[in-house]
Amino acid sequence: MNFQIRNVSTQNELDINTALFKKFQTIDQATLMQRAIDYLTSIGATQRVADLAAIETGLTEFYQDHYDLLITDFSYGEVKQSLKSLIAHQETYANASPDDPLEATFSYEYSRQDGQSFKFTEGLKVGAKAGVKAKLPLVGEANVEVSAEVSFSAEQSFSTTESSKWNFLQKVTVKPLTSVKVIGYIRIGKIDAPFNCNVKVLDGNVLVEVKLKGDKGYSSWVFPVTAMMSDAERSFVLSGNLSGSEASDIYVKVEPVTTALL
Repeated sequence: MNFQIRNVSTQNELDINTALFKKFQTIDQATLMQRAIDYLTSIGATQRVADLAAIETGLTEFYQDHYDLLITDFSYGEVKQSLKSLIAHQETYANASPDDPLEATFSYEYSRQDGQSFKFTEGLKVGAKAGVKAKLPLVGEANVEVSAEVSFSAEQSFSTTESSKWNFLQKVTVKPLTSVKVIGYIRIGKIDAPFNCNVKVLDGNVLVEVKLKGDKGYSSWVFPVTAMMSDAERSFVLSGNLSGSEASDIYVKVEPVTTALL
């Protein structure tokens, strides 16, 4: 499956640094202190653990210009779907025997490409590399999940191109002195749907302003974002619209025809 990024015009942007800062302000002091102590202990910074008196959330700075993200948990609103059937293969079988039925095998292989476009209502103000996992709201037998790495800068969408191959085989019985046409169809589902998805920050650092014990004043310490914020606190909602198509299923019709029998 191939992914392409293209610029689109958006009205809003998700500034990841600002969003992380706002979430950071909602975390209670006791939780932040424990997370800082746990991280400092894990790296052997025992003196810093001893010096730490408080976290100054209002002075903490999220400063990076690039983050790795995971975009997943797509949920869709009202899905507009339409189905169109295309002829994938057809054969005509004639049975000239006056007595015996003809046993024929109708088989074919069909390949096609389909695409989907995910257009975000919000852009991403901070450049980011994102892993994407999304199930598509398709009809029929299709159960398609797209998964890949894409690169984001501000005001982006991404599109997918997927190649699929279908194999079909069916036995056909043709009565004596008759002919039939066997037509193999592939049903294409076209979709258009609004979506919400979850965007999680996977990496990065935060410059934490800390109050030190005694008369040592204040200092700025660097912590991994993942050490100071939970998965939920590093997650945000993006919205947008999905449009595209996907081969959903195959079926066969057998029709009597009039042909000259030899």
